[in-house]
Amino acid sequence: MKLACVNGGDIKVERVQGDIEVNNVNGSVALTEISGSAVAHALNGGVVVVFKEVTPGKTMSFSSMNGKVDVSFPESIKAKVVMKTDNGEIFSDYDIQVEPSARQPIVEDSRGKGGKYRVRVDKAVYGTINGGGPEIHFTNFNGNIYIRKTGRVAAREE
Repeated sequence: MKLACVNGGDIKVERVQGDIEVNNVNGSVALTEISGSAVAHALNGGVVVVFKEVTPGKTMSFSSMNGKVDVSFPESIKAKVVMKTDNGEIFSDYDIQVEPSARQPIVEDSRGKGGKYRVRVDKAVYGTINGGGPEIHFTNFNGNIYIRKTGRVAAREE
């Protein structure tokens, strides 16, 4: 399933099985009791996803520019996680094994071709859940990231 919306409100999907891709500009994304895999992005709204089951081996991504990213997975999920928020914090019910080493800066030198010398620093946090598995990306600019276990009652955060 592939859904997109621009200036038309929120996107809500419930009890769907399969691969889901959702992109919303100026609205939120809510995927509830889904089974499969998902890629979900909201520009000016939150992303809330609750998985009933996850397809093993699928890479997934969840992001927001201005809103929380709140994703719940079955307790047994195995994943490599990449987490980044510029103006927020990261919270998790899982014991994420964070990689101890910092990533090296990426140097791009195109001065010989009339370009510039550029150094980019990767500010993401890398880790694993339950020993690792496919990559799951969590990206946020203005908001928190929540990585939860499905069925766990959570205190209200905003």
